[in-house]
Amino acid sequence: MGRKKIKLSIKNLSVDSSVLLGYFFLKEAIKVLKSKKKRHDLRKELFKLIENIDSPDSYRPLSQEKMVRNLKTELEDIFSQYEISFFTTLLLINTLSADIETLRKHLLVLITSLYFLEIKEMILEAKREGLFEKLVFKNLGMEDYTGEEAEEEIPPVKKLQLQYDLVDVIKPYTSRVAIAKFSEQFEEIFQNLNKLIKEDNQEKFKAEIKETYELLSSQFQNILFESVKQSDTSLSGDNYEARIEDLLLACGIDKEKIQRRVHEEKGGQEHDFLICLNDKRISIGAKRTQRERYKQYRPSENIDLSIVFTLGIDLTEDKVKVITEDYNSYIFVADEVYEQKEFLKGNKKVKKVSEFPEFIKNFLQ
Repeated sequence: MGRKKIKLSIKNLSVDSSVLLGYFFLKEAIKVLKSKKKRHDLRKELFKLIENIDSPDSYRPLSQEKMVRNLKTELEDIFSQYEISFFTTLLLINTLSADIETLRKHLLVLITSLYFLEIKEMILEAKREGLFEKLVFKNLGMEDYTGEEAEEEIPPVKKLQLQYDLVDVIKPYTSRVAIAKFSEQFEEIFQNLNKLIKEDNQEKFKAEIKETYELLSSQFQNILFESVKQSDTSLSGDNYEARIEDLLLACGIDKEKIQRRVHEEKGGQEHDFLICLNDKRISIGAKRTQRERYKQYRPSENIDLSIVFTLGIDLTEDKVKVITEDYNSYIFVADEVYEQKEFLKGNKKVKKVSEFPEFIKNFLQ
């Protein structure tokens, strides 16, 4: 008897038009309003529209219908000046309320979205400086592994050990975790928001903007995370290869002698590194984890030494046998993993990464 399918039940789901409007506008503003001056100037024009709504001498003598029509026409003109796309303008204008008081609220949503962009830029700048990363690693008791100076001081061999690799894997996520916590701290956010509002000389709208920000905060946070994710260009696999290259250079191998990602003729061997030195050809495979990748290390007749660098965390006796015996390759694993697995110690062609400098020195002599 099969299980009964569970269906999602959605009832009475209300979507605030302000949230929808804020989402549309913010996504477009991120693309076209990269200049702080542009954002400031646009806020100024939007504030002016609100002041006109509040002024008895401007729109008030008109009927509500005509007021709304005039405001939407002015907004279309303003959006065109700031290169907001025709499609987005159409979406925004049609999402704006036909009720003048709600339309006023919607204008505050647009202004608040622009303030959020300023906060976003501050957060991303802090991320670029590594402030969130340092904070998370400090809380984890791993601050010794952060910062450019600290990285330069860490020996290349240590960078291929498990502890450093864990740090490297964690790094892309530290900012997202810390930013998630920061985004919930409205008091800290509002301190920066107050400064921005004061710079614009619009302190009379401070309370309304804060209230609007809280309304939109969950959606704004999602958009912020998208930007943070896009700015994370570091990939663990690429970093692992870069750390191996640092080790090769530290062993005195000339960078010009190191070829990256070389593929031999069809059916031949695949190399992450190929080193031609002292009339010897050294093939190096570099994979943090093996999974089924160990099958890539096919033997090649024109290779004098074949080496596999891996953390060793998913190595099995069968995989080790295939790599060392069938493919005649040496395996270098993280020291911590080597010490924990007896079957690695029992194989003479499996070594700790800390043994590599002496090993390669002896081979090249």
